[in-house]
Amino acid sequence: MSHPGNDPEGPDVPSKAFAAVTAAAEEVEAPARRQAGTVFLVQLDGREPFEVRVDNRDRIRWEKTRGPRGWPAATEAQSFAMTFLTWSAAKRAGHPAAGKFEEWEADLIDWDQVREAPADPTRATPSPAATSN
Repeated sequence: MSHPGNDPEGPDVPSKAFAAVTAAAEEVEAPARRQAGTVFLVQLDGREPFEVRVDNRDRIRWEKTRGPRGWPAATEAQSFAMTFLTWSAAKRAGHPAAGKFEEWEADLIDWDQVREAPADPTRATPSPAATSN
């Protein structure tokens, strides 16, 4: 005797219901889409070069920090802004060299843009049914 959901000749109602629940669970549990960013190779005094990925979170942190501290705009002080952005990216990533910004500023010898990092494509675009009210 076969179960109706497993019968290739009969209605597949239980399997369709399971598939719908599974698809909904996968949509809820999908990882957050990562925004595009830029990867920089940084060289700190006394350390091996390493890469950091600057993205929108770091640019927002710059914008929120520079005004209250009276720092110039990035267009007026590109090297200073990039020093902050690379520090912010390293700090966010938990890199052990990313202590206080003032230390990073004193130790950063050079930074070089290595490549653009595309957005993380692992999360599918939500279906129209999932986004409608």
